[in-house]
Amino acid sequence: MMQHRWPVVGLGTLWLVLIAGPGLAVGGELLPPDRPVEQVVDHYVNERLAGAGVAAAPVADDANLQRRTLLDLVGRIPTAAETQAYLADSSPDKRVRLVDRWLNSPAYVSHQANEFDRMLTPDSKGGMREYLLQAFQEQRPWDQMFREMMLGRDDDPEQKGALQFVRTRAADLDKLTNETSVLFFGVNISCAQCHDHPLAPEWTQHHFYGMKSFFARTFENGGFVGEREYGLVTFESVDGEKHDADLMFFTGTTIDEPKNEEPTDEQKTRFRELVRAAGQHEPIAYLIGEREFYSLAFHVTRDTL
Repeated sequence: MMQHRWPVVGLGTLWLVLIAGPGLAVGGELLPPDRPVEQVVDHYVNERLAGAGVAAAPVADDANLQRRTLLDLVGRIPTAAETQAYLADSSPDKRVRLVDRWLNSPAYVSHQANEFDRMLTPDSKGGMREYLLQAFQEQRPWDQMFREMMLGRDDDPEQKGALQFVRTRAADLDKLTNETSVLFFGVNISCAQCHDHPLAPEWTQHHFYGMKSFFARTFENGGFVGEREYGLVTFESVDGEKHDADLMFFTGTTIDEPKNEEPTDEQKTRFRELVRAAGQHEPIAYLIGEREFYSLAFHVTRDTL
């Protein structure tokens, strides 16, 4: 089978990962990397089924496999002509070639863009899909796409659409924090917004507000996304104690950053007057100095990606 760098090959595959994934931890050691991928998948799925006392379903016949493959990869069932041609094919590698054919098709790119658009920006009126189409067509790695969605530039046509993820959530930083955690890290930390998680002690309020601190300076104004110079996050624990949040990853690693105080209302008013006097029409962020910004960006990239 050909090798692909697609971030995901379909929502059906996501389901498979969710089913087999817990078995990886239960099974202990990983299989060697030179094993064929289909054997590896079968191994972990069967291990999981055996642990649950469930008998595996029989191998799907050709018609069912073709139908499921196309639904997963391109979002439609086969045409009558496609079905007849596939059933008439007696080649031993026909199933492998079926998958390769559709993974390399424009229909796959379009379907993935649609699926990820609905998942990442369900409330958006457009913008993200065009970015996703180009990204999937170019086979951009997922870590690069993540960076572009978090740190993309409005003045870069290739990244502008990626900012829809932040742009559509910037008015609600709690939502931005949790949905980033759910969609990119697979962790729902919304419970830790009000108190430490009662069933998962590894998730505390410090984790929620530590993640929120990465977005604390973010704002959106008229479609423009920017970052203020200030934006400290504080929270109150259930016992009434107040805390200043640090930039913190889910691993517990923290990052030191310059502590810039928020301007007074008078300073903000004066700033807006200066902007109007200069004839500026676009919102202008309170920008941190380049040295501080690049220092912070270096730590974020090194520790997370």
